[in-house]
Amino acid sequence: MVARDGGCGWPTCLEPPGRCQSAHIKGWHQGTGKPRGPTDLANGILFCPYHHRRYDNDGWDLQPINGTPHLIPPTWIDPAQTPRRCGQRKTPG
Repeated sequence: MVARDGGCGWPTCLEPPGRCQSAHIKGWHQGTGKPRGPTDLANGILFCPYHHRRYDNDGWDLQPINGTPHLIPPTWIDPAQTPRRCGQRKTPG
């Protein structure tokens, strides 16, 4: 996740990997029966503690779009639920 995400996956956050936690995209407790959200690289993303709480508690969702995770805001933040690309932008140079 460190190599893929580069730090906190929240679109506007610049926290480095050492200040982040791994989060389940689909929680291990979600769903009924199997499959539940596995604990593996494909079902994980790095978030700083603040954004991890926002993701878990505020109704955000994550979904891949063209292989890149995108945050889907809850309707109370964005009624259109416009996807927001996850991951830190690496600047050239």
